[in-house]
Amino acid sequence: MKIALRSLLTLLFASTALAAPADGGTAVFDLDRAAEELNILADIASQLEEQGKEINAELQKEQQALLTQLQGMQKMVGTSPTDAQRTQLAQGASRLDAEMNLKRATARAQLEARQNELTQEFTASIKPIALSVAQDAGYKAVSLKQTLFTFDPEIEITNAVIEAATKAGLKREVKTPAPEEETSEKSDSESASSEKSE
Repeated sequence: MKIALRSLLTLLFASTALAAPADGGTAVFDLDRAAEELNILADIASQLEEQGKEINAELQKEQQALLTQLQGMQKMVGTSPTDAQRTQLAQGASRLDAEMNLKRATARAQLEARQNELTQEFTASIKPIALSVAQDAGYKAVSLKQTLFTFDPEIEITNAVIEAATKAGLKREVKTPAPEEETSEKSDSESASSEKSE
């Protein structure tokens, strides 16, 4: 997931990169590291995971509904179906399977569209910050580190962009679920142990 997100980030940022004028210098920016340190990749992955869970739950309901339809068809033909009924049953099963495959493909497309949307939001928000940092340092344009073969490290502005982006509120909070159950179990265990010792 991270590899795909990074590739998409690079593509979106580079597709609208500013061209350097003949008399201007170009700064270098590591978009992958910025996305990592600003917790963008983790946040996008988390959002996609949550949406994926919702979609999977809905798919399971739809799959169960289709299975119920198939079981109803099997019940109608009984235990000794004719050749014609077997053919109809097979066609019905194939149709229901095709419907389910279409629903899965639609779900994947929804997740990909959401990933693109979230990635575009980040690149759109980081781009003016990167340009502003570059201009403050005397540069006229910004190039992605991922697209360059080699460069002088002195022209890299990644750290400054990350700092500016953090001040601008772009850094995401990584949600880590609190181990409530584990803590509760530990407390119960400690209480039981204490009672035994008494």
